[in-house]
Amino acid sequence: METNAGDYLGMTVRHGCKCMPDASVSVEECLLAVSSLIGGANIRSASRMNKAIVLFLSEIQMVDTLIESGLIIKDTFVSVLPGVNHRGQTAIDTLHKEGKTQKVIAKEAGCSQCSVSKHINREAKGRKRYGRKNVQAIGITAPWRELQQNPFKNVGEIHKEWTAAGVSASRTTTHRRMQNMGFSCRIPCVKPLLNNRQRHKRLAWAKDKKDWTAAEWSKVMFSDESKFCISFGNQGSRVWRNRGEAQNPCCLRSSVKFPQSVMVWGAMSSAGVGPLCFLRSKVNAAVYQDVLEHFMLPAADQTLWRCRFHFPTGLGTCTQCQSYQYLV
Repeated sequence: METNAGDYLGMTVRHGCKCMPDASVSVEECLLAVSSLIGGANIRSASRMNKAIVLFLSEIQMVDTLIESGLIIKDTFVSVLPGVNHRGQTAIDTLHKEGKTQKVIAKEAGCSQCSVSKHINREAKGRKRYGRKNVQAIGITAPWRELQQNPFKNVGEIHKEWTAAGVSASRTTTHRRMQNMGFSCRIPCVKPLLNNRQRHKRLAWAKDKKDWTAAEWSKVMFSDESKFCISFGNQGSRVWRNRGEAQNPCCLRSSVKFPQSVMVWGAMSSAGVGPLCFLRSKVNAAVYQDVLEHFMLPAADQTLWRCRFHFPTGLGTCTQCQSYQYLV
């Protein structure tokens, strides 16, 4: 469900509630706990304010339900309190006039000590609230769900969708809200693309070998091949540079259409590593069998001393090499 400005029409402070879990609990974990009780579609917004997590729900009855039942987050009971209202402010004023400390007032009023301090100072100086409303409390569940569905969207795309949903916020504010929700932009890990058949095959292989002992694994020889680019050396995906050096030749990452590269094959076992094989042609069944005969078998004779060993090839792409699965 997307959140738009119309979802907040008719809402009052009675639609809000707050809880004060441990500092290690994120807003997303609190949302999951609330969703298990009343459903995620009934959550209008959620944000962290000081030490509390403030929630706005679609129905007042659901707020009462959360207050009565409480939440279970990380196997810990967390009480839910009504949102900040005039009765809470009156309680703060009454306890302050009785001469109690801010720490005691915060505990009895069910709010943070920072909120108590701000309210007391505001009343003492006669100041009123000014400025733009904090965007953190508006429509925070929309970008959270968008990131859960497609984590590869950039900030610009999320900002456009957030703006189309009726939330007025800048691109910087959108990025800051994403960081407050615990998201960080990182370089994704690269994994081979597998279909369902390959996944089931690998899972079955892992389940079959899960009870193997260290002695059995010591008789296994693993192999792998990798391509190394030799045109420009080791150039990572990031570079350290100063401001204004984006076009500096030493800060540019070189690229060509067909870079020079070399394919290297190698094998290893618990007894050691075998020799490297530099492949100068495309790897097919014939080439792979030649590599096994001239590199894998001599390495097995040297490291495993001609004992019976296991060479897993059933998960590879060369299906004609199954005859080398068990060698003596």
